[in-house]
Amino acid sequence: MKRISISVSCVSLVFPKHNYGLFSLARKFTNLFKKKRSDESFTALEEINFEVLEGEVVGIIGRNGAGKSTLLRIIAGIYPPESGIVRVRGKVSLLASVGVGRKREYSLVWFNYWII
Repeated sequence: MKRISISVSCVSLVFPKHNYGLFSLARKFTNLFKKKRSDESFTALEEINFEVLEGEVVGIIGRNGAGKSTLLRIIAGIYPPESGIVRVRGKVSLLASVGVGRKREYSLVWFNYWII
């Protein structure tokens, strides 16, 4: 029987919105006179649940801004989840960075192109 390597249970993460610049100052000024306050946070992940068994290969797909990298950073322990539990059996190394996917030498698509 295979053991669970990664368990993600009810994980959510909320980022605060930071407004900078002249446009933001104008918006804050107009919000002073409104009864309704604008939302000051952004929900990046909400109630994510899954398990990865020993030896399984998993792919996380989604549109831009869907929270793929954020989820991987939570699993790696870089971001603490707002709520929920992440259990990892073993060692986790995250290879995601700002340059991955933008630099040709790090891209698997480019690498495969030259092998074919």
